[in-house]
Amino acid sequence: LAGVESLDTSGLTAADRQQFVARIESIEPRNFYFQSGVEFLQGNDVALREYAAELSELQRNAARFDYTMSVNVSGSADASGDDAVNVELADRRADAAVAVLAGSGVVAQVVSEPEVADGPPIQDISKRFVKIQLQLRAMPEIP
Repeated sequence: LAGVESLDTSGLTAADRQQFVARIESIEPRNFYFQSGVEFLQGNDVALREYAAELSELQRNAARFDYTMSVNVSGSADASGDDAVNVELADRRADAAVAVLAGSGVVAQVVSEPEVADGPPIQDISKRFVKIQLQLRAMPEIP
Protein backbone atom coordinates (compact mmCIF):
# COMPACT_ATOMS: atom_id res chain seq x y z
CA LEU A 1 0.00 0.00 0.00
CA ALA A 2 2.98 2.28 -0.43
CA GLY A 3 1.86 5.61 -1.77
CA VAL A 4 -1.81 5.06 -0.99
CA GLU A 5 -1.68 7.45 1.93
CA SER A 6 -0.78 10.25 -0.51
CA LEU A 7 -3.92 9.80 -2.62
CA ASP A 8 -6.35 12.65 -2.12
CA THR A 9 -9.86 11.35 -2.61
CA SER A 10 -11.60 14.11 -0.65
CA GLY A 11 -12.85 15.83 -3.80
CA LEU A 12 -14.45 12.70 -5.25
CA THR A 13 -18.17 12.26 -4.95
CA ALA A 14 -20.32 9.13 -4.86
CA ALA A 15 -21.40 10.04 -8.41
CA ASP A 16 -17.72 10.07 -9.51
CA ARG A 17 -17.26 6.59 -8.07
CA GLN A 18 -20.45 5.32 -9.70
CA GLN A 19 -19.37 6.73 -13.06
CA PHE A 20 -15.98 5.02 -12.76
CA VAL A 21 -17.57 1.67 -11.85
CA ALA A 22 -20.04 1.99 -14.74
CA ARG A 23 -17.16 2.71 -17.15
CA ILE A 24 -15.29 -0.44 -16.07
CA GLU A 25 -18.41 -2.60 -16.10
CA SER A 26 -19.25 -1.43 -19.62
CA ILE A 27 -15.96 -2.76 -20.99
CA GLU A 28 -16.65 -6.11 -22.60
CA PRO A 29 -13.99 -8.83 -22.79
CA ARG A 30 -11.72 -8.21 -25.78
CA ASN A 31 -10.05 -10.70 -28.07
CA PHE A 32 -6.74 -10.16 -29.87
CA TYR A 33 -5.87 -12.60 -32.65
CA PHE A 34 -2.75 -14.47 -33.74
CA GLN A 35 -1.62 -15.44 -37.22
CA SER A 36 0.14 -18.56 -35.98
CA GLY A 37 2.14 -19.55 -32.93
CA VAL A 38 2.61 -16.41 -30.87
CA GLU A 39 2.77 -14.06 -33.86
CA PHE A 40 -0.02 -11.51 -33.60
CA LEU A 41 -2.27 -11.09 -36.61
CA GLN A 42 -1.29 -7.87 -38.40
CA GLY A 43 -2.64 -4.88 -36.50
CA ASN A 44 -3.65 -6.82 -33.40
CA ASP A 45 -0.35 -6.08 -31.65
CA VAL A 46 -0.90 -2.35 -32.24
CA ALA A 47 -4.52 -2.59 -31.05
CA LEU A 48 -3.37 -4.43 -27.91
CA ARG A 49 -0.77 -1.73 -27.13
CA GLU A 50 -3.46 0.96 -27.54
CA TYR A 51 -5.81 -1.00 -25.28
CA ALA A 52 -2.97 -1.44 -22.77
CA ALA A 53 -2.54 2.34 -22.54
CA GLU A 54 -6.24 2.67 -21.66
CA LEU A 55 -6.05 -0.15 -19.13
CA SER A 56 -2.96 1.36 -17.51
CA GLU A 57 -4.84 4.61 -16.90
CA LEU A 58 -7.84 2.73 -15.51
CA GLN A 59 -5.67 0.69 -13.14
CA ARG A 60 -4.00 3.84 -11.84
CA ASN A 61 -7.35 5.55 -11.32
CA ALA A 62 -8.97 2.56 -9.61
CA ALA A 63 -7.19 3.26 -6.31
CA ARG A 64 -8.48 6.85 -6.34
CA PHE A 65 -11.99 5.39 -6.26
CA ASP A 66 -11.14 2.77 -3.59
CA TYR A 67 -11.03 -0.14 -6.02
CA THR A 68 -8.55 -2.58 -7.47
CA MET A 69 -8.84 -3.62 -11.09
CA SER A 70 -7.60 -7.06 -12.16
CA VAL A 71 -6.73 -7.73 -15.79
CA ASN A 72 -7.12 -11.43 -16.59
CA VAL A 73 -5.75 -12.95 -19.79
CA SER A 74 -6.61 -16.39 -21.17
CA GLY A 75 -5.32 -17.95 -24.37
CA SER A 76 -6.96 -20.03 -27.06
CA ALA A 77 -5.84 -22.35 -29.85
CA ASP A 78 -7.53 -24.19 -32.69
CA ALA A 79 -7.90 -27.97 -32.79
CA SER A 80 -4.99 -28.68 -35.13
CA GLY A 81 -2.33 -30.82 -33.50
CA ASP A 82 -2.03 -32.50 -30.13
CA ASP A 83 -4.28 -31.27 -27.28
CA ALA A 84 -1.38 -30.86 -24.84
CA VAL A 85 0.57 -28.85 -27.40
CA ASN A 86 -2.49 -26.67 -28.04
CA VAL A 87 -2.98 -25.99 -24.31
CA GLU A 88 0.69 -24.99 -24.05
CA LEU A 89 0.31 -22.76 -27.14
CA ALA A 90 -2.76 -21.09 -25.65
CA ASP A 91 -0.78 -20.36 -22.48
CA ARG A 92 2.16 -18.98 -24.51
CA ARG A 93 -0.25 -16.66 -26.33
CA ALA A 94 -1.58 -15.44 -22.99
CA ASP A 95 1.99 -14.88 -21.78
CA ALA A 96 2.76 -12.88 -24.95
CA ALA A 97 -0.25 -10.63 -24.33
CA VAL A 98 0.69 -10.15 -20.66
CA ALA A 99 4.18 -9.05 -21.79
CA VAL A 100 2.66 -6.43 -24.12
CA LEU A 101 0.38 -5.20 -21.32
CA ALA A 102 3.30 -5.05 -18.86
CA GLY A 103 5.19 -2.88 -21.34
CA SER A 104 2.51 -0.24 -20.76
CA GLY A 105 2.55 -0.65 -16.99
CA VAL A 106 -0.52 -2.88 -16.79
CA VAL A 107 -0.45 -5.51 -14.09
CA ALA A 108 -2.10 -8.57 -15.63
CA GLN A 109 -2.17 -12.26 -14.94
CA VAL A 110 -2.70 -15.36 -17.01
CA VAL A 111 -5.86 -17.17 -16.08
CA SER A 112 -5.08 -20.83 -16.56
CA GLU A 113 -8.22 -21.68 -18.48
CA PRO A 114 -6.91 -22.12 -22.02
CA GLU A 115 -9.47 -22.88 -24.68
CA VAL A 116 -8.88 -25.42 -27.40
CA ALA A 117 -11.49 -25.43 -30.14
CA ASP A 118 -13.57 -28.56 -30.56
CA GLY A 119 -14.08 -30.16 -33.93
CA PRO A 120 -11.83 -30.43 -36.95
CA PRO A 121 -8.81 -28.16 -37.41
CA ILE A 122 -9.59 -24.82 -38.98
CA GLN A 123 -7.52 -22.66 -41.25
CA ASP A 124 -8.84 -19.29 -40.12
CA ILE A 125 -7.83 -17.38 -37.02
CA SER A 126 -11.16 -17.45 -35.19
CA LYS A 127 -9.81 -19.74 -32.43
CA ARG A 128 -6.29 -18.26 -32.25
CA PHE A 129 -6.70 -15.47 -29.74
CA VAL A 130 -6.27 -14.20 -26.23
CA LYS A 131 -9.22 -12.91 -24.24
CA ILE A 132 -8.74 -10.01 -21.84
CA GLN A 133 -11.29 -9.51 -19.09
CA LEU A 134 -11.44 -6.91 -16.34
CA GLN A 135 -12.56 -7.42 -12.76
CA LEU A 136 -13.20 -4.57 -10.37
CA ARG A 137 -13.13 -5.11 -6.59
CA ALA A 138 -13.78 -2.65 -3.82
CA MET A 139 -10.85 -2.17 -1.46
CA PRO A 140 -11.56 -3.25 2.10
CA GLU A 141 -12.34 -0.38 4.40
CA ILE A 142 -9.62 0.46 6.90
CA PRO A 143 -11.03 1.19 10.35
